[in-house]
Amino acid sequence: MQPNDLDNEGLQEKLLDLLRRNDQVQQQQTDAAALLDIMQVTGSAQSRTELLTTLLQGLQVLTGHQHVAVLERSSELSLIWTSSFASTNVLVNSVWQSGQVFERALNGDVVALFKPEQVDEFRQQERDICELAGSALVFGLESVAGVSLVVLFHAEKNSFTPNQKEAVRRLKPMAEQRLQNLEYDLKLRDLVARRTNELRHSQKRLACFARTSSDWFWEVDEEFRFSYTSKLDDNELPELRGNLYGKTIMELRTATESQNLNKWFAVTRTFQERQPIRGFEFELALPKRNPVWIRINGEPFYSEQGVFLGYRGTAKNISLRKSQDRQLSQQIQQVSNRSKLIEHDTENVLADVSQASHVLLVDDCESSQMITQLMLVNLGYTTSVVESGVKALNFDDLESVDAVLMDLEMPDMSGEEVSRAMRDKGLTMPILALTGCSFGERGEQVAASGMNGFIEKPVRLNVLQQELGQLLTN
Repeated sequence: MQPNDLDNEGLQEKLLDLLRRNDQVQQQQTDAAALLDIMQVTGSAQSRTELLTTLLQGLQVLTGHQHVAVLERSSELSLIWTSSFASTNVLVNSVWQSGQVFERALNGDVVALFKPEQVDEFRQQERDICELAGSALVFGLESVAGVSLVVLFHAEKNSFTPNQKEAVRRLKPMAEQRLQNLEYDLKLRDLVARRTNELRHSQKRLACFARTSSDWFWEVDEEFRFSYTSKLDDNELPELRGNLYGKTIMELRTATESQNLNKWFAVTRTFQERQPIRGFEFELALPKRNPVWIRINGEPFYSEQGVFLGYRGTAKNISLRKSQDRQLSQQIQQVSNRSKLIEHDTENVLADVSQASHVLLVDDCESSQMITQLMLVNLGYTTSVVESGVKALNFDDLESVDAVLMDLEMPDMSGEEVSRAMRDKGLTMPILALTGCSFGERGEQVAASGMNGFIEKPVRLNVLQQELGQLLTN
């Protein structure tokens, strides 16, 4: 073999390696775009079922699965799982027993099964289900309501690739955050609906009672001045009869009532047309007392010759009911306002916290870089990424960085070493450690190196939002 041949073979190997890397980068870019599309579509979901449906449709683009089942357990400690959503009748009534695969999924792992029939969960299933599962992908979705398990099926062996598994792992924390936000929003909407229904029911009930009962009787003359009231049984208004006599309703109303022109125009027209008065409510002004609310019903009466003599009817003190209605309406309004604020709460917080916040991500793992950067962008931060400690220390305009997310395990320098070097330079921005270790294993080293906090991998969106938000607003 000639030297030139060796050189050509080396060049060909390098070319093939470059093409493989280019394919990987293109695949990562495609997956990232698909993930963002999925999150955008699920963001408009109005129910848990709608969100899961759109999420699973998006997952089908990423994984190419043929069937899917969403499993729920009957109680928090139950080992039995049943299907709450299924893409085929074969899976609708399926019952599953927890094993090691489900436990791994519940602990946050995305499990790819190339021979599902060899694991306990599938070994116990009917033949029809096993025929669907030449390969399977299992992961959990945690929400306020609990944890669901998602099982993706494909009839062919080795169908789910590492890239597809990684894409699902990146999507999972963002989908969980969407699910938690939606469920909290639905709870608020349900509370508003129930309070509104209670208010309507209370109004109907009290209106019925008011129509069938009264505190006292009254008459007004042809000039609509009170000429008679029966003895009042209401001990709270002992002087009411004297204050009413010889006055019209117009003279007795409060200043607030007098501003409601449409209301009083309507009742004046009713009097002029000699029509019955039904359920007319107004606020009555009394000397040296708080105003009271009165509800009246009345009809015109005439002499034997047909001459109009005035109105007579019944009256009810509804001050207590009005006070209760006001309180309930205020509560309904507060809950309704809170529901509206929740919809924009994240955007408002991010506008305050991250409007000018620049976060530097230091991490040598490409997949970890991608998912963490997606989360940061989703939270509204400006981000920069470097893959080593040396590049972090040589980063242009490092003084302008508002916060640093620092991987602890890197080939050139540890995260603690980089953090100490930054502090030695006089840099004071918050630094958060990113690691798969527990706080107990590295906590003292992290604190001693000048870091301000600790986030365990895999990074969860709500944890990242909380930790960065606290550091950047302090």
